[in-house]
Amino acid sequence: MTSTTDKLPAAAAAVQFDNRGMRVGGSVYQAAGDQYFNSAHAQGGGIATVTNTIGAPTGAGPAASMPPAPGATILFLAANPRDTPPLRLDQEARGIDAALRQARHGQHFHLAQQWAVRSEDLLDALLRHRPAVIHFAGHGSATGQLILEDAAGRATPMAPAALAALLAAPASVRCVLLNACWSDALADALLHVTACVVGMTTEVEDMAAIPFAAGFYRALADGESVAAAVAAGRAQAVAGGSREAELAVRLRAVEGVDPAAMRFA
Repeated sequence: MTSTTDKLPAAAAAVQFDNRGMRVGGSVYQAAGDQYFNSAHAQGGGIATVTNTIGAPTGAGPAASMPPAPGATILFLAANPRDTPPLRLDQEARGIDAALRQARHGQHFHLAQQWAVRSEDLLDALLRHRPAVIHFAGHGSATGQLILEDAAGRATPMAPAALAALLAAPASVRCVLLNACWSDALADALLHVTACVVGMTTEVEDMAAIPFAAGFYRALADGESVAAAVAAGRAQAVAGGSREAELAVRLRAVEGVDPAAMRFA
């Protein structure tokens, strides 16, 4: 005779995680109804997303009940005030969109766009999209400020400290690419709130900025690291006719983060 206890499934082995010595940050936000996403990132650049469903039955199989984890959002911020030299920011956005569609893992990325950016637009855009990557396309100043627009469409600068404070709000930004002249000057301030910053150490023209952005995201969405994506973007710009000196890109990361190991796909 077989006892009823013989028919019961064996208890699942306990899974233990040892996170001693790790510095982890992240954010929790409501996805829909009773589902919440917890997105966490560690010093080494890794990211994990946990979906919690309030009231889910004990022992429910996660594979059958949980939706797929959300992909990384790239927030494209563009500003070209009417009293500044015209830029082909539309072509830059087009190139990034095409690069994501061509890449192996492009379907895991979402490209959100905010045009004619004013300072008062930033907080709403950041909290609404909660991006992993910020891409700024526009003008920068030699004093380390990004040039946004005011209500009349005229140029208005944003100081690095103010931008850093806004980027800290969603606790989701892991990489910032500033495709603007002199933008490397902002890196020190931004590295207090994000893992890595890609900026320009001098002026950059459209003919270099546009292919650099396309090459960067083509590699990033194909599973390459941030460091490899910067190299790919530079190569794309040079292959398109830009001289190496025309694209003075600098990649910087906080202590403990290796851009050569940081991936989004």
